[in-house]
Amino acid sequence: MKTPLVFKLILLLVLAWRLIISNKKTKKPSEKGFLNLLELPAVQLSKPSKELEPKEAVKRFYRDVARENPEVNQLYFICFLAEKLQKHFAKRGIFRLFWYDQHLVLSFYQSLKLLNLEKETILFEKILTNLNPVSFIKVSNNETLEPNSFLATNPEFDLLYVEFDKIFDMDKYCQALVNQFYAN
Repeated sequence: MKTPLVFKLILLLVLAWRLIISNKKTKKPSEKGFLNLLELPAVQLSKPSKELEPKEAVKRFYRDVARENPEVNQLYFICFLAEKLQKHFAKRGIFRLFWYDQHLVLSFYQSLKLLNLEKETILFEKILTNLNPVSFIKVSNNETLEPNSFLATNPEFDLLYVEFDKIFDMDKYCQALVNQFYAN
């Protein structure tokens, strides 16, 4: 007994469909380039509430105003960054930022400098310098970087991540951000 032609065509369609699905799964995600915080305008349209504690004020401001367009200005983007950082620090700390959101590393470093958090900036500079000294020199000179420049992992520098996590305080970061909104 021969296999009917309709059955053979259905099997070919199923095979083709499975090949299409497997091809979609193997696509490589595109590498995001670093976002330079200094390229965003400094103009601000609205400000977070001073009546709430800083962490809550930044969270609400991000949800109400900055979420639609975080790249409107520097402080809006730092609100976006604060939301991302809260998630990373709840799970593992600054190491997660390097591993999962590599494109935000430069912006975070620039935000530390912009918010005048000196101890945190120095420790973050140590981390960046130890990961890739050449790229850090480019960062210092405001040159563009290749994607994933700071993705290298070195177990010798794990103490730097732990030290940064001990020093970095999300409440202090949010307080400095709110103060920066009202400084202008």
